[in-house]
Amino acid sequence: MPTDPIRMRPGEEGRLIVHVPYSPDHVAKIKTVVGRRWHQQEKHWTVPRTDRTIAQVLALFPGEPVEVDAALREEEKGTGYFSRGPDNDKRY
Repeated sequence: MPTDPIRMRPGEEGRLIVHVPYSPDHVAKIKTVVGRRWHQQEKHWTVPRTDRTIAQVLALFPGEPVEVDAALREEEKGTGYFSRGPDNDKRY
């Protein structure tokens, strides 16, 4: 199983960039997200930027480290998606 964290950051308008370490399991999971796209040249996925998609991506990888870009965390402040634990660390 990959040890690198999954990383999420803002992308083009209406999209999130999701870097997922390669494994067949990870690929199968990210492919369940409606509207996902693989960007071969950049080697990352993008997904629609909706409350439902953010929650879905986080739920797809329970127990795995997820790094959320500080700008995305700030933009989504108040949603509760990125506030786990008292220290509100960027890894989930």
